[in-house]
Amino acid sequence: MDNKKIDIYYDGTCRVCNAFAGSVANSEENDKFTPKDLTKGNLPTGVTFEQAWRDMYVVDESGTMFKGADAWLRVLEEYPRWRWFAKFGRLPGILQCIRLGYRIFATNRHRIPGM
Repeated sequence: MDNKKIDIYYDGTCRVCNAFAGSVANSEENDKFTPKDLTKGNLPTGVTFEQAWRDMYVVDESGTMFKGADAWLRVLEEYPRWRWFAKFGRLPGILQCIRLGYRIFATNRHRIPGM
């Protein structure tokens, strides 16, 4: 890969989102990613703050944009230990369940006690 990195746009006010971005930044694969806190004005091209507030976005090195559960799976693809899960997570039926779980979490992330 050249100098292009995968941009991860996340909610910096969410503890789980921050933990995810922190684990990416502290991982062996950290050189592949640039975590970007949307609350600091970082937005993917063509995405409004309101859209970014609802979902995590990932823009990969080729410029392809992913959102929500698909963004999370895209990040997991870069980790040899988690690549199998990303492939499994894209199977019909499984992907719909992961998207539903992500949607429930994302919608309620600021209402969950301790979050």
